[in-house]
Amino acid sequence: MKCSRWSRRRFLGKCAALSAVPALGWTPPLHSDETDDTAAWLDSLEDPVRKRFPGKPDLDTILGLFPRTTGEPAFDPDEIASKAKALHTTPEINTGHPFLDRSVRTGLAHIDATFDGDRPKYGVGVYERPEHDGFPPTIIATIDALSAWGLDERAATLFR
Repeated sequence: MKCSRWSRRRFLGKCAALSAVPALGWTPPLHSDETDDTAAWLDSLEDPVRKRFPGKPDLDTILGLFPRTTGEPAFDPDEIASKAKALHTTPEINTGHPFLDRSVRTGLAHIDATFDGDRPKYGVGVYERPEHDGFPPTIIATIDALSAWGLDERAATLFR
């Protein structure tokens, strides 16, 4: 994947050029070094994993495509499993697949492990500093997940 980072000066220069030429009936390309490859763009819209199996996707087939995670877990697996088992959700977690059910429970159990009280810990290194704790997408996604599974009291606490 190609990544091009523009400086503010280059961006403003292109904006100035774009605003000056509409009267001429021609607009310069924003990325003059890129070609207009519609076929490649259309191809990029399809998930490459879907091309690896025929027919309707199912979780067992998808799980067989990739190796399971290995290595040291970030959190104590027994503690997370205990919290996952203790969850009382509404609706009850029953997706029709045991692995997916366990994944939902485990994900919900990780919420409190990744929060310091009501503040999400966004990351490590420079992102471990307190000014990153309230990263809005983390709060929004967490409240959405908690609300979807009926854990409204915790969701309301974070929403305040």
